[in-house]
Amino acid sequence: MFALTGILVRASSFTLIVGATLLSLITTVEGQAIPPGTCSDPVAIMKAFYDANDASQFEKSLGFFTDDASLSTWAEGINGHHMREEHRTGKMQIRPALGDLGLRRTSGQPDGPIYHETKVQVAGDHVTFILEPDRRRPNGKPYNPFRVEAVFADCKIKSLTVIDLVTWL
Repeated sequence: MFALTGILVRASSFTLIVGATLLSLITTVEGQAIPPGTCSDPVAIMKAFYDANDASQFEKSLGFFTDDASLSTWAEGINGHHMREEHRTGKMQIRPALGDLGLRRTSGQPDGPIYHETKVQVAGDHVTFILEPDRRRPNGKPYNPFRVEAVFADCKIKSLTVIDLVTWL
């Protein structure tokens, strides 16, 4: 009887361990199973990233990137023409760009616009959104919005693309 109880206890412990392991590997968001390695809320991570940048906490911002992350930025004009194109790889190359427009929701100017996330789309580990300015320039022309595209790996930013959508041409 004792041996049988011991087996049952071990079997129960095994079931508990296996069950806990499976629960840690599979989570759900809105009833949908999320496979291991997939980030359950990449929008919250992007919000935290922008919050850190807006506060000039750039070391904290770097913590949201993978070690081999890439950052691509450019301005896009008429017919998709690219201007000021830059590509950076790795945290050391990305760090100097973290204060740039498009990577912050504030311009740093007292009369400058504040940008708000709009048209947010999430597809697996990909997030895209538009940073829309809250006002026009003093001359009446619009400030440029930015299109932001992020790809995640294990809930860290693997690739970030920020496109300045030139609207005044």
